[in-house]
Amino acid sequence: MAEPRKRRTVVHDAHVQKHKRRKTTPTEDRLTPLEIRALGEKITESPQNYNKLETLLQIASTSPATADNAISALCDAFSVLIAEGNMVKSKCANESEKMVCDWLRQKNYRFDLMLFERLGSSNLSKCAEAAGVIMQLVEAEIASRREDWVESWMGNGYFRRFITAIVEGSASSVALHTFKTHYANKFDDVKYYTLCILPAIADDRSKDSEWEPDMSKTIELLSTLNPPSESKELRRYFHEYTEQQIEFKKPPSKLSDFKKQAQRAFSRIFASRLDPKERNTLLRMTSNVIVPWLQTPTFVLDFLADSFEQGGPTALLALSGLYEMMTTHNLDYPLFYTKLYSLLDDDLLHSDHRSRFFRMLDEFLSSSHLPAAMVASFIKRLSRLALQAPPAAVVTIVPFVYNMLQMHPTCTFMIHREPRTPEERRTIEEQGAADPFNMSEEDPMNTGAIDSCLWELETLQFHFHPNVASLAKIISQEFRKQAYYLEDFLDHSYNSLVDGDLGKEMKKPPVVEFEIPKQIFTDAGGDATLAHLMTDMIGQAA
Repeated sequence: MAEPRKRRTVVHDAHVQKHKRRKTTPTEDRLTPLEIRALGEKITESPQNYNKLETLLQIASTSPATADNAISALCDAFSVLIAEGNMVKSKCANESEKMVCDWLRQKNYRFDLMLFERLGSSNLSKCAEAAGVIMQLVEAEIASRREDWVESWMGNGYFRRFITAIVEGSASSVALHTFKTHYANKFDDVKYYTLCILPAIADDRSKDSEWEPDMSKTIELLSTLNPPSESKELRRYFHEYTEQQIEFKKPPSKLSDFKKQAQRAFSRIFASRLDPKERNTLLRMTSNVIVPWLQTPTFVLDFLADSFEQGGPTALLALSGLYEMMTTHNLDYPLFYTKLYSLLDDDLLHSDHRSRFFRMLDEFLSSSHLPAAMVASFIKRLSRLALQAPPAAVVTIVPFVYNMLQMHPTCTFMIHREPRTPEERRTIEEQGAADPFNMSEEDPMNTGAIDSCLWELETLQFHFHPNVASLAKIISQEFRKQAYYLEDFLDHSYNSLVDGDLGKEMKKPPVVEFEIPKQIFTDAGGDATLAHLMTDMIGQAA
């Protein structure tokens, strides 16, 4: 009896069938780079050769030796297919043509997966090649549109996906470097639409409640874009636009358009939830990178003022940016020195960014046009804080005050203040001198420091650390030195002070007894113990 036939399972929906990966034939393994290139050229000659796309995809995914050649051939093939519009269904297309278009899109989708996977590869050449291939496909997309070519930049095409991969971190730093060097800073239209697409990407991602914004890559990308020059003609284009495309919309060429989009991009970043590291990176970029892009430099004032409220090193960077805006762009910020004065506290002198602060403070107070009352407040407050500061901070404050007194001679009365009348001298001898300085006053113009004296620095002449004590005595000597080089004192610490003492050569060796004495304290007879002597001393004191 014959065995019953097995029933064959028929899948009616072709889209449900999963694509089975075809094994590479021995013939495909033996293809040379020239044969692979020729295979790619045949694809664009006739639709009958479209099946060769599958052959190239298999070589690119399974043959490491010739994968790069297959990628290059696929790029050339898809560039032609995209530019000629073969990847888009026309309204008058029949069912057969629509099926071919769907099939091409499927192969193109597999090719895209390979490309964007290579963008994150640790292999430098693969990553750089993938970035170049994607930009070649971007140009093909622009060429395929006769009118609405802007959609190729701003739509969901290759350019948007490439920039998204960079800002989301799926592309490696090599891809960013390739994009910056060979495209963004070389072609004005690439730079312009990069500025346009970044806020759009951020807005799309912010709609997802589960998406945590990470602006570090966006900031890094923006920092790599060189600001356009005022005199340079902005007509270096990545794509050679046709007359029909230019009639529909002119490519960007005005500097004002670039600055408008850049300001919009930075505005979107400023409004995001930035962590301290990202905020500090932006603050360092303010004067050299951000401001040259802006139409109105005052645009960053709110960001700088908000950053100051963060405190710590962020506040220092914010003040540095504000000072740069005031001196370079003549912006008015009346509360600058009030905010700077508020940073002087005990925590500052114990912090890791102390040296950076004194570098900035030295620059901020260098102007000879500052009021003497304001400079005196900074000098007096630092002197008062020095009483409780670590020795490493004191050795910075003393030469800093010395330089300020040299730079602002009207403040030298603070170290030469003497009683003017006999009554005033008598009051000081009987009741002591009252210090008019108000430490709790927030306005440096109203602290009364200009009427005070620097008794704190004279107190430091009796500091427990000999280096601090000897350094503080410069205030009591004649001001013969023009100024101290502050950098010699900024990076001191406990370790450097101890190492300095240990590294000194001994001029006179200390006297040390060779034999250890049996008793330390003895009376005339030599038989009294320490306890006996201490008892007698206590009794006599009572």
